[in-house]
Amino acid sequence: MRRALAIALLLASARASADPDEAADPVEAAEPVEPARPPRPLHGSLGAGGATVFGGADRLTAAGAIDVLPGGRFGKWGLIGAYRDVELRPVAGHGMLTLGVLREAAGARPRLVILLHADLGVAWGPTAPVIGGGVKTYLGVIGPLGLAFDVTAHVVAPSIDDSHVVISLGMLGALLR
Repeated sequence: MRRALAIALLLASARASADPDEAADPVEAAEPVEPARPPRPLHGSLGAGGATVFGGADRLTAAGAIDVLPGGRFGKWGLIGAYRDVELRPVAGHGMLTLGVLREAAGARPRLVILLHADLGVAWGPTAPVIGGGVKTYLGVIGPLGLAFDVTAHVVAPSIDDSHVVISLGMLGALLR
């Protein structure tokens, strides 16, 4: 008990003293401040292509999307509008229209960007609500031209008993900004 009391008294009486050079100029002693990053610029893409779809009937379909990331105070967040799973024969016999949010997950702009997206929408043939999401990867090729690879999973629910999952592996030719 006496030892603990002696240690406590020693610690209570100890004090830190500043280096005399640091005490002379507090502005220079402060940590260096990083310059503020400039706001992110507007960027996005417009793409069209095809997809292999699994779920229900396996098939090749048409797909397309427009992505807008406004930058500024929205940072890495943006919007995505897409048509997915659009049947080629008969033309547009079934498909999905979706609207969602996306976030830039990683990238080495302007050549490589990885985006995560969550979507809500409607399917037709038969009409049903759709919810899902996925991962989209953009790869710049030459100038504003690039490829977009989109892996998505959507739940199509015409009714509780009739819902099914549609998984799509798409590749789009895209104009990137």
